[in-house]
Formats: sequence, structure tokens, C-alpha cells
Amino acid sequence: MKPIAMSLEFIKNLKKVIILVGAIIASPVLHGAQSHPEKLEAKNSYQELLKLSNQNAIYLNLSELDKKNNWVVREELFFLLMQGMRSKQKLTEFTSKSSKVKHDLSLEAGRAAFILEILLDETIPPITKGSNEKSISMSVNEALKKIKIVIAEHKNNIDDLVYVESLSINERLDLAKNSAISARMMKKLSSDPEIPVRKAVAANPNTSVHDLINIAKHDSDQGVRETATKNLKYSRSFEYFKSEEY
Repeated sequence: MKPIAMSLEFIKNLKKVIILVGAIIASPVLHGAQSHPEKLEAKNSYQELLKLSNQNAIYLNLSELDKKNNWVVREELFFLLMQGMRSKQKLTEFTSKSSKVKHDLSLEAGRAAFILEILLDETIPPITKGSNEKSISMSVNEALKKIKIVIAEHKNNIDDLVYVESLSINERLDLAKNSAISARMMKKLSSDPEIPVRKAVAANPNTSVHDLINIAKHDSDQGVRETATKNLKYSRSFEYFKSEEY
């Protein structure tokens, strides 16, 4: 009886050990990708972009990334591309290449710099087969500066919009009447749920023509639409009011 009891106890302990080992193996600490899906997505995007051997295919791939509008993935991709700019690896030749492209796209470093240029909408000093360590470092440092600016601008945009959403209706109304606020804040207020706020935006002489046309065409309130129309007609060139866009 004693050996049987010991065997049962041993089996129970063994089950506990198996469960514990399984939990450790599945732990996100050992599998960083599971706890950071954005990092994994960025890594997959980077590898996929390097496989493409046509400029149009790269543009198409990046436009799909834009549609997802995931800034965590975008930031991860920025820094993967920056690391790639130091790579010595050769890639397959491009089937087509614009003469405007100064980077050597047969190199991982050149292709990474080219993709970063598209994402940042900025020029990066070219990386070619003849680039030495010093010139590559200059290109990487220039890319890093531009990345920091883009990320900071994005953060400021988010902060401004969050700030607007935190205000009371009276505070938003005062803001909508202020001609010194940023265009992005004015645009945010132009879709405010409260009619008086939207009407103040429609009357503000600093509201962009594009936003005024949008308000005059699409606002749900007739008074707001009429205010935007008057602003377009009397505060701006009458040509805007008569334009085909309007």
C-alpha cells in the first residue's frame, strides 16, 4: 500500500512540474514577440519590404501600412530601417528604378534608406556601394533627426486633440472664436457635437478655406452651413465661393 501511495504522490508532483514547465515555455518573457505584437508586425513588414524588387510594389506595401494607421508599428519600422542602413547585405536587383533615386537599391542599406525617405517624406543622404563608414553614419544620423521630428509632430497632434476633447462646451466655444489656434485644432472643433462651437468655427476668419467648404457642404445644421458660406463669400476671395470645388 505504501509504494502505491508514494507512486500517486509522485504522479501528482510530476503533473505540477509539467504544468510549471509549460507555463515557463509559454511565458512572454521568453517570447517577446507574443508580448509585443507590434514589434513582430514591424519586423515582418521590414522583411517583406526587402523582398520587393519593384518601386511600385514598395509604394503599394507602404500605402497598406498607412491604412492601418498604427504608429507603434511605424515607429518600430523606422528604427529597423535605420539599423538596416548599416547593413552590408546585398539584395536582388530592382526590375525598375527611377533616376531620381540616389540610393543603391541592390544593397539592404540603400533600400532601407530609400524606404525611410518615402515614410518620412524627406531626403536622406545617398547610400551606395562606394559609401564609407563615415558617410553611412552621416546618413543614419540625418535619418534619426528626421525620425525624431516626425514622431514629435505626431505626438503634438495627438496631445492637441486630446486637450480639445477634455474641455467644457464654453471652453471649446472660446477656443473656436480664437483666430490664433492651430489649423488641426480648428479642424477638430469643426466636427464638435455642439452647434454653437461649429458655428463659431464657421465664422472664424482664420478657418481654412478647405474646412469652410467642407462645413458649408456637409454640416448637419443649416445655420452653421450658412455661416460658413458667408465667411467664404465675404471674408475671402469670391472666387473660392464660385469655385468648382465648392
